[in-house]
Amino acid sequence: MDRARLGLTAALTGALGVLVLAAGFLDALRVPKIEAPSRVDLGRFRPGQTVERVIRIRNGGFRTLHIPEVRNTCGCAGLTRFPEEVPPLSHAYGLVRLRMPTAHGPFNTNLMLVTDDPKTPVARIEVHGTAFGSTVAVPPVLEMGLVQPGVKRNRAVTLRTEGAFEMVNASTSSPYLQVSLGGHASEAERSLTVAISPDAPRGPLREYIFARVRGTDPPYLVIPVKATVERGLRLTPPKLIVRLPREGDPIARSVRLTVLTEEWASFDIIPNKHSCLETSLQRTGPGTYSMQVIIEPARAPSILKTEVALRNACDDIIRIPVFGLAIDALKRWKLTEPSKPVQTTMSTSGAPQ
Repeated sequence: MDRARLGLTAALTGALGVLVLAAGFLDALRVPKIEAPSRVDLGRFRPGQTVERVIRIRNGGFRTLHIPEVRNTCGCAGLTRFPEEVPPLSHAYGLVRLRMPTAHGPFNTNLMLVTDDPKTPVARIEVHGTAFGSTVAVPPVLEMGLVQPGVKRNRAVTLRTEGAFEMVNASTSSPYLQVSLGGHASEAERSLTVAISPDAPRGPLREYIFARVRGTDPPYLVIPVKATVERGLRLTPPKLIVRLPREGDPIARSVRLTVLTEEWASFDIIPNKHSCLETSLQRTGPGTYSMQVIIEPARAPSILKTEVALRNACDDIIRIPVFGLAIDALKRWKLTEPSKPVQTTMSTSGAPQ
């Protein structure tokens, strides 16, 4: 009898051990397992083009796969609309979107999918492709900064392509913007020389260059050009924006004036019609002045929109916009229209609108 009990106890103990081992084995299998392509080939495309490809992500494990984050090695690629969860033994789809730079030749980047797969906590996908056959402008937007009309300050734009091409012509959207064909370093490059006309009005200049080429796709390019045209004086800052308390001490602001041409070697301030505003001018050095603008908040309207005008001996006038807004009016606008920010347009005399 005792032997039978001992044999039964041993058998039960062995069976229990087998069950424990089996449970541990099954629990070890209940983990997510990501299966994704290691490489995605985007093929050939034009520089600057956005290319998309769909990839398949599979969970080969027995527990839900989580993908909380996707990282990339540059800002040009990203996996959008990717699945945050993939059920066990199923698959989902993600979208690879690549915004190509304006350059020719091969391009590579990496996507890293952060997962809860214990064996693959970060799944790496290499994305590669080749840009070809399209003309690009370098730089794509020409920023000329501060420009004085009549003073030679040319900037160049380089047109590049994968193979040889022929420049047909180049034109501009404004007579104040001048463009001419320059030399070239190779058959795959041409340069355009850009200059501001002496007749350009003072203020911001936003125009375009239209370049037509033959032998590439597309056969034309549109290149934005941005500049700020200065005439006579350089104003720093070019306009004044002030918050006005309803009471308190006067508010003082200063504008630095730098003489650029002989016509503005001497000038005066035209009296302002607003009694709340006073101005004074002080010479700080050869060709430099400091203009003080003092505003009395108690005498100013809730919305102050005016200007300070300067006049030289030739009766040329340069205007400096001054905009003030009372603090209580600002709060009232925020309370009445929280979803519609106030937009105020100020113009400088002679500047294109």
